[in-house]
Amino acid sequence: MEKSNLATDPALAQQYLDAGALFVVVAVGTTLLVKAASFLVWRFKGAPPTA
Repeated sequence: MEKSNLATDPALAQQYLDAGALFVVVAVGTTLLVKAASFLVWRFKGAPPTA
């Protein structure tokens, strides 16, 4: 098994960790930015988050 993996899905990230991965990336910068921006739109305009 590889020693590092990318898993943006929490369940998949846990599977990698349980399988012995030493480093698991659980978020991508652009995904975090989109989620934060969507939350702010929801917070101030009332539109539901899309991400």
